[in-house]
Amino acid sequence: MKERIHKLLKKIEYLFPVLLFLWTTYVVFVPSSILLSNIDEFQMHYVFILPSIIIVSILVIGTAVMLGVICGERIMPYYYTLIFSATLCMYIQCNFMNPPFRVLDGVEIEWQKYSVLGIISTFVWGGVILGTTIFCRFKKSLCIRGIKILSFFISGVQLLTLVFLIITTELGSDSYGRFAFLKEDEFSIGTDQNIVVFVLDSLQVNTMEKYCRINSVNLEDFTFFTNTVSGGAPTHGAMPVLLTGIEYDPMESRKEYEREIWNQTHIYSDLRDNGYNIRFFTCDATAGMPEGYIDGYEKVSTAVVSDHRKFIKNLYSLVDFMVLPQWMKKVFVVSTENITDNIGTYEVKERSEDLYYDFDDVRFYQDLCNSELDLKYEKTFRLYHLDGAHPPFTMNENIERVETQYTSEEQQVDGVMKIVNIYINKLKKEGLYDNTTIVITGDHGQHENGNLMVNPAILVKRANEKHELDYNDNPVCFRNLVATIMEQAVNDYLAYGPSLYDVSNNSNVERLHTFPIGMIDDVQFDIDDCWKGRQWYRIAVDQKGEISTWNPYVRNHIVYTMGDIISFDKSNAYGGKVEEQVYRKENNVLLSNEFSMCLTIENMEIKDTKLLIGLADVYNENQNARIYINGRYLQDVRFSEDMIGDNVEVSIPKNMISDTIVIRMVFPGAVTPKMIRQEDEDERVLSIEVNSISLMVG
Repeated sequence: MKERIHKLLKKIEYLFPVLLFLWTTYVVFVPSSILLSNIDEFQMHYVFILPSIIIVSILVIGTAVMLGVICGERIMPYYYTLIFSATLCMYIQCNFMNPPFRVLDGVEIEWQKYSVLGIISTFVWGGVILGTTIFCRFKKSLCIRGIKILSFFISGVQLLTLVFLIITTELGSDSYGRFAFLKEDEFSIGTDQNIVVFVLDSLQVNTMEKYCRINSVNLEDFTFFTNTVSGGAPTHGAMPVLLTGIEYDPMESRKEYEREIWNQTHIYSDLRDNGYNIRFFTCDATAGMPEGYIDGYEKVSTAVVSDHRKFIKNLYSLVDFMVLPQWMKKVFVVSTENITDNIGTYEVKERSEDLYYDFDDVRFYQDLCNSELDLKYEKTFRLYHLDGAHPPFTMNENIERVETQYTSEEQQVDGVMKIVNIYINKLKKEGLYDNTTIVITGDHGQHENGNLMVNPAILVKRANEKHELDYNDNPVCFRNLVATIMEQAVNDYLAYGPSLYDVSNNSNVERLHTFPIGMIDDVQFDIDDCWKGRQWYRIAVDQKGEISTWNPYVRNHIVYTMGDIISFDKSNAYGGKVEEQVYRKENNVLLSNEFSMCLTIENMEIKDTKLLIGLADVYNENQNARIYINGRYLQDVRFSEDMIGDNVEVSIPKNMISDTIVIRMVFPGAVTPKMIRQEDEDERVLSIEVNSISLMVG
């Protein structure tokens, strides 16, 4: 017995380097890096993954040891070599040979795009395994020593990287959990004025165009905006833009953005001040929203793994997808929802499935059919987020759940639009249709043919609007949708900028769109160096829908000497280089809704600095600007008519100063002169007129 135990321990000792390499790579590092790199998606503290890692450790290492026990002395070196070579291939595959797969959201992967990489992957796997086996056959002792050294080295690198990831990732357990919206007042409505927004997930323009060709009568009184940009994707990138009108700049920390936007927008306080009762019915993309910000919004639980068996199955299917050669990946395709669905909760508050809203279009339909509209308020704002056109397609045109096979996008959209029309008919029955503004929109488009989820369908029926379905191809975005909502709700909406109806092809507004960098697979431009290594990527979309990389380091770039004045006389060495997204007016420039410039400073001193903006004019009496320095939000600055002729000072603390400074100003209230005076034919979107910009130390 003692001899058997001794032999077992000897074999374990012999196998230890490669078992460590296998354990570190497959069991620990890959799943941990997936979770830590997507912590906002999982919304779960890292500590809760550890039981799953322990379980898989026992299974994988236990199996490897048992197979080693079976191996005879002659076979053992080859078994040793096989574990190493297979793990090395996993490491290479995961880090260097995976194609730029799109976001795993349930949409079928177009494998043919990656056929060349697939062939390379197969040859690398075959070459490494065969090569190490041959090397072991002829140089056994040298092979074993080399494998031992490499196993320890790569394992050490991965463990150190993991420690760095854990240290640098915001793990705050208080931040991660499940927030939910109560179903209370789900079908309550106002007797005087209402704004109802249906967010049909992933509903893009061409999908809705197909529906409208057959069902246009169901959308009488609506205007269909077909040249659209959401500003962010996927859902957790799009919904904050839809709800606030504030896009995410990938130079900024995502966490900081999520915390800032709810304080920077005044939409919901303005709605409340105008008598609106506000309710959201969504389950997604309200990250950073403080508890109680909207009525019925509560933290209900802390996220934990609810079912370790299912969680392990789906998480390690994703690991297999990442580490295995391309020809094997098809077997292990999972969506992020497959994993997050198995993240359960530690309940902070008692709840039932009937208490809080959840994505379930069939259940929403049943609840709607079994309810009458409750006329308990004077004015309401209601937002309903439905699965809409989001794949996989599991609902048919009759609003029936399909368990055994997928339906089609067309069937699912037909079904969800029936739900919308049932709601509209209930409004008509109560005599509330005319005084209700109705919005039907996607949160983003689909990711197909390089679309990058840019083009959500947006349809709007304003209160008391009567006409056949109308089409509008002017270039618009979610900022304009927010302004349209406020146009219907408040007396003066100009502080929110142009509505969907104010924008024309002459407005020349640059539309920005941000998305996870992994979505870039078949776009027609190279990934710009400025975004490499980041999790998010940003593009600009022109009037015609053409896309290009938005690079803040080349936009209005100037090599600058601290203290010099940048005047906008074209003869000025500095000002003559400022050309993008500005309009020239004599020796001044007119700024649109955004302005960005990059200064490379030759005589930089890391000290508190002042940004001086020479104000020549203001559109619509005053403009509020959000100022960002190198992607970090600095402060809001108000430009008013009584400041014309002055240098407006903005203090920049030294901890935000470097030898390259990107200054970005966002003007949410930029307007067209035509919005101020209907007789004015100028449809450009304008904010302030500037005669100079400079930086001064002190």
